[in-house]
Amino acid sequence: MVLWASQWGVPFNRPVLQLVSVIVLPVAMLIAIVRWVLTRQGYFLWLAGLAAALTCAETHVAGSSVGVYVAMAGLIAVAWVKRAAMATYLAYRSVATLLAVAVVAYFIAESVDRDVWAWLPSEGRLGDAVEETLELVGHCLLTVVAIISRKVH
Repeated sequence: MVLWASQWGVPFNRPVLQLVSVIVLPVAMLIAIVRWVLTRQGYFLWLAGLAAALTCAETHVAGSSVGVYVAMAGLIAVAWVKRAAMATYLAYRSVATLLAVAVVAYFIAESVDRDVWAWLPSEGRLGDAVEETLELVGHCLLTVVAIISRKVH
């Protein structure tokens, strides 16, 4: 996708992708908060917390890296403790699939950031764009999850 878009002059570079990311994540957070206010379901508060932690990570707020890891660990702990309530939402296969794909996209993006793929040709030239694009895909999927989530009994 990055190669195709760059052929046509679409500016798929790190600054543009990071700017789009810091717009998409707060939208996901806002949608989750609105859904929490309307339903009072803790799942949506959990999604808002996830979007908030990812927003802090994406904006690289000074001193927030440890906080982001603590927040992620806390969110995982809450999901584990509240797994029965979370299961009613994750039983909706589309939500479970989109969340899984988002997590995979984040892991691959992190591996690109840590130069796991440095041995590939053109990785140095495309690495930043690929990393940011994968992160943006994860952010967009999280936004879609906030929109389409529903309980399945």
